[in-house]
Amino acid sequence: MESFFRLDGKEIKFNLPFADFLHNYPDDFRCQLLYVIDYYDETTQVYLSRFSEVAPTFLLNKELFTSAYLFRFLEERDLYSGLHQLIMHLESTEDIKNEVIPLIFYFLTTDDRISVDLLAAMFTDSGIKYESAFELANAVYFQGVDIPEGEITEALRTGSQFAETEETNDATGIFKLGEVTAILQNKSSVNFIYDNYIFHRNEFGFLIECYEAVNVAHVKEAAYLVEDHERLILGFGCRLMNVLSLCMLSSPLLYNFIVSKTSLTERSCLSLGSFIRLNINDIITFEKSNDQNLSVGSFITENQLIISNLESILNQQEGKNYFPVFLDVSKGD
Repeated sequence: MESFFRLDGKEIKFNLPFADFLHNYPDDFRCQLLYVIDYYDETTQVYLSRFSEVAPTFLLNKELFTSAYLFRFLEERDLYSGLHQLIMHLESTEDIKNEVIPLIFYFLTTDDRISVDLLAAMFTDSGIKYESAFELANAVYFQGVDIPEGEITEALRTGSQFAETEETNDATGIFKLGEVTAILQNKSSVNFIYDNYIFHRNEFGFLIECYEAVNVAHVKEAAYLVEDHERLILGFGCRLMNVLSLCMLSSPLLYNFIVSKTSLTERSCLSLGSFIRLNINDIITFEKSNDQNLSVGSFITENQLIISNLESILNQQEGKNYFPVFLDVSKGD
């Protein structure tokens, strides 16, 4: 069966396996950073991605844009002349610009609460000098202040909505805590999916076997990001970009650990819950090696929340099903 996405406004058809499709393109194309818009979620969502890192079903019904297309988009619209001039005067190689331009569009359109400091760090990772990265990040922030929400993503829409197919179905969506805890009482093994990115990786066998896949990405109890004087509460449903923005200054050790374990694509697509699932053994080692105090808040029933260590909850050593909803990070002294 043929599958579809749009690349720079052109509908791309491909048959699985996806690797056969990618063989038609050079390595530099497969590895370049892309700006991705999903118009067909509950709300418009944006991501960063590379063909070399993503499961093919994650791309279905999405619009993908290269840096060259995005630059032409800015050239053709006087409304965004300030952004165009920023990029024109950027003293960097073409390879660096190919990374920076999708980052700028992502920062201006994402719902994630990305700090200017985090954007500057991403610019630095792309190859821009430290001082220039902060200047550019601040300039991008001020350029974006007056751009109405949703204007850029709507202006980039290149075609009508794709036809819905069975292939585009994600894991069964759950929106209320009570629905999740009801499932816990009736299933011996539940695989909670905190984002669709990890669900599609499961579908293609990149992870451990998926038993009962339940999408809890929209459960509000898993979406909290809270900070006080003593601790951080990091919701398992929060994307890593949100988590990193909070941790950058408040928990630099955890920030550096997450960055060391993830690519730019994963930081924009992956939730904290999925990250922990992928790296549970390394996180436990990190906690012990750095004298960190990490614990997990989980629901057993709708009215019963427990706080436990990483091993007992995430490895379910106590023989019960839990619904992990947040990571509790103690700031220490």
